[in-house]
Amino acid sequence: MKEKMVKADGIFEACKEEVNTKEGTMKGELEAIRKKIEEVETGFVKEITQAGKLHREDVAKLREGIQEISGGEGGGKGGGGGRGYRPILECKAIGSIKNLDSGRDGFREWEEKFINVMGQAKEKADVLLEWLAKEADARPRDGGGYAFASEGKERALEHLVYEESMSRFSAEKLWDEVGKDVYIVLREKTSGEARSIIRGRKKGEGLEALRDVHAWFTETTKAGMAERRIAIMSPAQAKKDEEVLGMVTRWMDTHDRLQQIDGQEMPTMYKATAVKKILPGKFKEHLDMTMGNSFGEKDEGDFKRLINHIKQWATARKLEKTKKKEIYDKYNRNVNRENTKNPGK
Repeated sequence: MKEKMVKADGIFEACKEEVNTKEGTMKGELEAIRKKIEEVETGFVKEITQAGKLHREDVAKLREGIQEISGGEGGGKGGGGGRGYRPILECKAIGSIKNLDSGRDGFREWEEKFINVMGQAKEKADVLLEWLAKEADARPRDGGGYAFASEGKERALEHLVYEESMSRFSAEKLWDEVGKDVYIVLREKTSGEARSIIRGRKKGEGLEALRDVHAWFTETTKAGMAERRIAIMSPAQAKKDEEVLGMVTRWMDTHDRLQQIDGQEMPTMYKATAVKKILPGKFKEHLDMTMGNSFGEKDEGDFKRLINHIKQWATARKLEKTKKKEIYDKYNRNVNRENTKNPGK
């Protein structure tokens, strides 16, 4: 009986070992199959993505070629416009850009005007230059492994491709053309200190030159930053309800730029107090009565609720004004129609 038990145990162990071996083999085979499937799927996705990219670039090249053939060297916007390319200084709007010299006051307004005019002269140029201004605020100088000419350019191209739905070919073409045009305009519209900043740049390095100018005119001393902080705490009050949304948005943009420059976050209570100064008297009174004097001052979430409340109110006022205008216009049309039918009355 004992011998039979030992023999049974031996058979059981042998079967168990065989099962374990087969199980291990099956697991290995399944893992190999899984990896193979993943490789095939990954390769398929890469091929599809690459094919789509090549197709978009081919279409973009074909479109650019057709535009160059049909547009020649005549007038119109370049870099994506359908009417060919013309020298940037032939654009009449360029003449409206004021000369930039040495004073730092008013640089932001000058830059906004510059970007707007460049956008009129070349399609999508304003998009690229607006990105550049934000990039210059965040990274005014090369260093720490960052180089604008390489990493900065790649970040700009990614923005144009993924955020503006441009092809890689068109984005790179825009980068090159805007770089050339910006250099020409900066040479034409700068003098004194501003001219000295771009003197070391070569033709075609307009984007790099504009970044240098932006960094110089926006970077300030600690005393200068303190003055800016004081100024942002006393914004002008909106004279009309329809001005509120734009003024609050600009205040937030200015606050964000200051924070990017010195890395200091303004206390929530100060931000809420400053924003409330923009509001017209009646709305400020209504806000205090319905939400309380300290609404928006508690924490960042409370401040965001204040901003959302202001935006909703400003939007409602704008829609209300539009509706009143529609009613007024409709009344005038009816009166004019009646006068036309009965001219003697």
